Amino acid sequence: MIRLEALLSALFFCFHCEAYVCENIDISYIYDRKEIHEKIEFCTIEEKGLSYLVSKSCLKKNCGLLKADKEKISQLKLITQIGSPGFHLCRELGGLGQIFKLKKMQKTLETQRCLIGQDFVELSLLVDTYL
Repeated sequence: MIRLEALLSALFFCFHCEAYVCENIDISYIYDRKEIHEKIEFCTIEEKGLSYLVSKSCLKKNCGLLKADKEKISQLKLITQIGSPGFHLCRELGGLGQIFKLKKMQKTLETQRCLIGQDFVELSLLVDTYL
């Protein structure tokens, strides 16, 4: 009975904790009409039941991409333009939007990220944060 109470207490205590795993992985993307391959360190965070890819520097949401003033971002402008709101938002924040592929557990996955220097976050996290 005591173990069950301790387990329930730990689960309640960590209900709002963010889980993450960091690893080095090979990615590929197109730049200047050439396929580029590189190894990067990225972390997978889970938040509100969803998983997102971020650089280690953005793990605790303390990088510039996730700390911009939400009031200065025109949501209407982003959602009424032709194209991806995520890529428009990335440019609005001064970043470079990029589609990339990674191989994880024998599967090739394709996703998008926003880069500023060495910081990056998956576009879906950027959209969920600002829109």
